Amino acid sequence: MKTIFIVLLSAAVVAVSGCVTIELPKSAAKQEEKRAPVSVLEPDQREAEKIVKAIESALSLELVVWDNRGRMTSRDDVLGIFRKGFCSAKAQELTDYVWIEAYDRDGKKIYMLNPGEPVLSIPESIEVVEHNDNEAQAFLIYEECLEGPVVWSDHTIVTTLKNEDGAWKICETRIEQPDEP
Repeated sequence: MKTIFIVLLSAAVVAVSGCVTIELPKSAAKQEEKRAPVSVLEPDQREAEKIVKAIESALSLELVVWDNRGRMTSRDDVLGIFRKGFCSAKAQELTDYVWIEAYDRDGKKIYMLNPGEPVLSIPESIEVVEHNDNEAQAFLIYEECLEGPVVWSDHTIVTTLKNEDGAWKICETRIEQPDEP
C-alpha cells in the first residue's frame, strides 16, 4: 500500500512538472536496456581525453613557433616551445630540424627557422590504446593526403607519452608499417 502511494505521488509530481516520464521496471534485464547513456566520463575516459588533447596540443607547437617567428631569436626559444608538449630528447630532435644554421651571401653563419616542409600535423584520428599514471600509448592515424604542400600516403604513428609533473608529453614516435598482402 505504501509503495503504491509513493508511485502515485511520484506520478502526480511528474504530471505537474511535465519534465520526466516514469516507467516502472519490468525486470532487471529490461531496466538495463532502458538505462540512459551516462554523461559523466569514467576516470579512464577522462584521462584518455586528456592524452588526446595533449597530443593535439603538442602537434600544434610547430605552428606556434612559426606564429611567433619574430620572437624566435635562438635555439633555446624554439626548444622552449617544443618542451611544452614533448619530452627532452624529442623536443631536441624537433628543434634540430626547425632551427638551422645557414650562411648569408657574405659567408657569415646565421641561424634561422627552417623554411622547409612542416614536420608536425594533426591526424584524422587519435586512438589511446593503453595508459596508466605515468605512461600512455596512442595511435595517430593519418589518411592519404595527395594535395597541398606536403603529400603522404595513409599511415599510423605509434606514439609513447610520459607524464611529466602532471603533463602528458610525447617521448617516442615510430611509423607503423602496413601489413603487406
